[in-house]
Amino acid sequence: MAGLTAAAPRPVPGRLRDHVVDRALAADLATTGASTVAVLRLAVLDWLGVAIAGAREPSASLLREVLLEEGGNPQSTVVGARSG
Repeated sequence: MAGLTAAAPRPVPGRLRDHVVDRALAADLATTGASTVAVLRLAVLDWLGVAIAGAREPSASLLREVLLEEGGNPQSTVVGARSG
């Protein structure tokens, strides 16, 4: 894809999220082809729609309950979950 470097360093185990975020932030949409940007927009909209719809599934409620019981240090937001 245009706008991304071909020879990116391999992610360090446990840091895949950081690697993905770094690559996304380094991307230059101004130099990326219009068809690639169009597909990216559709993919983001699709993910958002599926995430919102899936948040109402019974299995999502069960998973939220388990995660809340486990506790820990909250580091992310769950789509469709109320905080507080």
